[in-house]
Amino acid sequence: MSTPDPARARTLEPMPRTSAAAEPLLRDVDLDGLLIGTASAAAQIEGGDENNDWLDWARVPGNIADGSTPLRATDHWNRWREDNDLMASLGLPIARLGVEWARIEPRPGEFHHAVLDRYREEIADLRDKGIRPLVTLHHFVNPRWFAARGGFTAKDSAAAYLRYAETTVRALDDLVDEWVTINEPNVYATQAHMFRSGPPGNKSWRDTMAVLRNTAVSHIRGYELIHGIQGDRAKVGIAHHARAFAPRNPRNPLHRGLARVNRHLFQDIVADAHLAGKFHPLLGGAKMGRDLPSGRHHDFLGLNYYSRTAVDKLDDGTFVGAPVNDLGWEIHPEGLVECARDLHQRFGGPVWITENGTCDLGDPGPSGHGSSGSGSSSSGSSGSGSNGGHGDGGVAKQSGSVADYANAEAAAADRRLESFRPRFILEHLRAIAESDVPIERYYHWCFVDNWEWADGEEPRFGIVHLDYGTQERTVKPSGRMLAELAVAGRITPELHERYTVGRRYPVADENTDPNVRAGTAGSGATDSGSGSGDTDGAVS
Repeated sequence: MSTPDPARARTLEPMPRTSAAAEPLLRDVDLDGLLIGTASAAAQIEGGDENNDWLDWARVPGNIADGSTPLRATDHWNRWREDNDLMASLGLPIARLGVEWARIEPRPGEFHHAVLDRYREEIADLRDKGIRPLVTLHHFVNPRWFAARGGFTAKDSAAAYLRYAETTVRALDDLVDEWVTINEPNVYATQAHMFRSGPPGNKSWRDTMAVLRNTAVSHIRGYELIHGIQGDRAKVGIAHHARAFAPRNPRNPLHRGLARVNRHLFQDIVADAHLAGKFHPLLGGAKMGRDLPSGRHHDFLGLNYYSRTAVDKLDDGTFVGAPVNDLGWEIHPEGLVECARDLHQRFGGPVWITENGTCDLGDPGPSGHGSSGSGSSSSGSSGSGSNGGHGDGGVAKQSGSVADYANAEAAAADRRLESFRPRFILEHLRAIAESDVPIERYYHWCFVDNWEWADGEEPRFGIVHLDYGTQERTVKPSGRMLAELAVAGRITPELHERYTVGRRYPVADENTDPNVRAGTAGSGATDSGSGSGDTDGAVS
């Protein structure tokens, strides 16, 4: 996942939780066979690699909000057995993970087969544990040598990518047959060449369009290459970042028009090029497709969905009073279904939610801080997937106050780990279950709290808490909840009550955030409720 804006030096702290409470669930919600797992990216978890452009970028003062680098991350490169065991203990059947190009091909044409063997060992262990891997080949990060040549702005970038992809797919052929070729090409291009929030950090419309053009060629040819190796058993797609765009004032024709323009430029022309080989004139037009294979270039529609944008100009915005997370991103579950339906109607095929998650720093503890900062473990329950001796797991029975927990000490510790993530997940899963879109999988971002690009180590997106100083893992309530859902296959009223009662969201405040302004776009000015479909339009 990613942040849309350049980093600003700051310390994240939990925002006041003042939204409306979740409405009770009155009946079971059948998840209808939806497979649930988690997603991650190599550079955000592995640590230790010094041959990539993001490490160079992070070492420049001011580029990362908290001054951290991906050199530490979660130390997954050395702790993958522990993480695999922990994931298996939660009973999650699928996992999206990445392999790092910079490790595999440290110099042009020179492949590090010991690294490929290390990835084989990790992936084989996942499969032995009953966890099916979906492997991402490129997730924002480039080898230093590739970046020096211009990255995906270079005309020969697709050839370099395909050389790497072929070597990797052949090395993992017997273990992996589900692939994401490129993660979020639109975010990758804009953070690098428009918003200056990632390397190389220039501001160039021409470079942005060149990257989108060349990642589309890389994906289309990569799709054919992988199927040439693996035949029909391969399932190949991209992880497409999409968000809902809503006019701040739906009666204002300028706002309506700008919402359409934002959506078209940020995500629609990107999906057209990568998934259908249809290149907008900004991306080179019809001539780009003449030498490319025709037809459909996906076996699934990967969707990364996080938020909605309120539009009154060519910029990010949030409706005043809207529920948000601790990074200020609006929480709008209906938007996931809106974006998934749009992809399915335009391109056909099943939808896999390849990322969805939220930054939740937890409720302030005695020190006034939640789980951010140094990330010290607050609950004391080790990463085993159990309740750590907390009886019912410390989740609320009725009103959600500490006094209403079976174990008040465990309740306070759990709330310091996370405040509203269980509610967030349930509302998005319920939106999926009650939609008519063929959504087959849901990969929550992420498993263990990890390094979040320009925002560094402070944001907390995981279902497992990480103490960065000790590298101790602690399963959060949301992790225990997903373990229950993996067994039950449905959201019951009892589960819903235990994990949502008393869990409130922050609310967007125009006095503290310049991007928050009053608007009238349906539910944009109200709490999202329980995701019951009773909110305005049921889409976002």
